[in-house]
Parts: sequence; structure tokens; C-alpha cells
Amino acid sequence: AQSLQQRLSQNLNHRDVSAIRVMRQLAQRQNVPAVPMPVVFTSALGFEQDNFLARRNLLKPVWGISQTPQVWLDHQIY
Repeated sequence: AQSLQQRLSQNLNHRDVSAIRVMRQLAQRQNVPAVPMPVVFTSALGFEQDNFLARRNLLKPVWGISQTPQVWLDHQIY
């Protein structure tokens, strides 16, 4: 557990590097034109779906849509 905690602490020093940037760099190194990212996972556990934004003192959503053509599976859990 201590080893994992130390590694997490060290890795957090690189938190300003986005996953998109990492994936693009990996694609360049492997000479791949594009990196597929077909699965998206969104977790809002502990929040009610209808009240998710309202609890953060934001406007209550009345309608929303998200479209990303490269995504094959968009998994959302509330």
C-alpha cells in the first residue's frame, strides 16, 4: 500500500499532461495515424442523475446532448 501511495504521489506531479496528449505521442512513436478511443466511462456515483449539476450550485439542465463519432460505447453510471 505504501509503494502504491508513493507511486501515486509521484504520478500526480504529471497531472497536467492530458490523456489525449499521451495517446497522440504514443501514436506518433508507433507511426500510427490515429489512436482509436472507442470507450468513454463517466461516473457520477453518489449523485442523483437529475440533480447532478444542481448540487454544484449550477443551473438545472433542461436538455443535453453529447456526440463523439469515434466513440463506440459511452457508459454513464449514476
